[in-house]
Amino acid sequence: ELKELLDRKDYHLVHLSGHGDYDEQKNTAYLSMENEWGTEKRVSAKELSETLIGCSSVRLLFLSACQSMREEIPNTGLARSLMANGIPIVIGMKHTIGDYAASSMAGSFYRHLTLKRSVSHALQLARVEFANDHKGNFQWAIPAIFCRGENTAIVDWAKPSIPIKDRETSVI
Repeated sequence: ELKELLDRKDYHLVHLSGHGDYDEQKNTAYLSMENEWGTEKRVSAKELSETLIGCSSVRLLFLSACQSMREEIPNTGLARSLMANGIPIVIGMKHTIGDYAASSMAGSFYRHLTLKRSVSHALQLARVEFANDHKGNFQWAIPAIFCRGENTAIVDWAKPSIPIKDRETSVI
């Protein structure tokens, strides 16, 4: 279903929210997705990368899933695998994170993006806001960003904007 959506239109940002796990035997993270029968399907970095191959418009993949950035051996994690397969910027979670913390920081992150911040600056500000609002809660340190380059802008703010009523959005 994700591949079909991505094939229909160019998206610059993909946000996947759900459960994540890390397999220490295979040194890789997995996302828990739902298959066509409604049961869990563990999706590996390789499978997700294969889904995203050819989606050159995707500049940022936000993985709001526990342990989606974890790697015990360098260059074996989900995020690095996705970057190696063409995704320029990946945000994910280094460890387990609570739903409230993840959604709160994601909301703040997107708010800062709309204020014309770069991806790295928006994530930094979201983490700082969460830390300031939740003293003693160290979940602000869990989100991380991997980038292939220094440019973490995903929107060309010089282009004319499209009125909201004319925009198409997709949620699956």
